[in-house]
Amino acid sequence: MSNKDAHYPTIMELKTIEFEINLLLKAYDSVHKSFLQNVIDKDWIAALNNLGELERINQGLLNGSSKGNQLLDKALSEGEINHEIIILQKQKLDKIIRQAESQRAIAKRRKKELLDIEADVESTNLLQKSNSLQYTILTIVGIIVAGFTLKTITTDDITMLDNAILAIIIGLIIYYVIKKLY
Repeated sequence: MSNKDAHYPTIMELKTIEFEINLLLKAYDSVHKSFLQNVIDKDWIAALNNLGELERINQGLLNGSSKGNQLLDKALSEGEINHEIIILQKQKLDKIIRQAESQRAIAKRRKKELLDIEADVESTNLLQKSNSLQYTILTIVGIIVAGFTLKTITTDDITMLDNAILAIIIGLIIYYVIKKLY
């Protein structure tokens, strides 16, 4: 058996890893484009899911590159495969590892930003609901106070004036309580 035949399984494993890495790189590009589109569309949940997928792809790239480096180190120590090819492949795998680690850091930062955005959106929605409830209650109180005031103006009854003043005071108290609670 020749030296070339002895390292055929190693060469095949390296080619398989290279093929897997190329597929992962294409998948990364596709998911990254989806992520960017979801950010543009302000679909934060889908963008967060895309980031999770990008992290899994990144981990696959790191694992594949590490495995490829191990195979190259093994082939280099045995000295049966051309050293120039090994060096070129190692450089390529090292570059992929550096990029994947860089992208991992970026993905973590973006994930934190998206979680902050999602929390801000939830906070804004709750505030909006709270404000609409305040508006509704204060509108009802305002209509009641306006009704008592109009009735007091149109009649000369003193008790109606007392009722209007009482309604205004109750309206102000309700307004103060609503502002304190919400």
